[in-house]
Amino acid sequence: MRAQPAAAIVNVTSGLAIAPRAGGSIYCATKAGLRAYTQAIRHLLRDSNVAVIEALPPVVETNMTAGRAGKKMSAHDCAAEIVRGIRTGKREVNAGAVKLLQLVNSVSPALARRIMIKY
Repeated sequence: MRAQPAAAIVNVTSGLAIAPRAGGSIYCATKAGLRAYTQAIRHLLRDSNVAVIEALPPVVETNMTAGRAGKKMSAHDCAAEIVRGIRTGKREVNAGAVKLLQLVNSVSPALARRIMIKY
């Protein structure tokens, strides 16, 4: 990838990488691990032509979430928002409700965790 004039690695984590919920502990842990990995390789590749981007979608309307109640973002809208973020040079693309979660987390990580853990 470094041999290319421009390259990108895009890892898809989740809002649950920021603040987990009790009902999906393994899923949350894997997304949190991927978030840490993404941040680390972004730092390692900081002086290269390789952009390292993290996409953080909310709950998206997919087969995996079909049985889950509550508000979900359409896959089309989520993908469009992520692509827009990549095109504008963002290194972290928060889609949908994850924007609000990031805001709450920036003010009070403990509050973000309390909100999400029971969600």
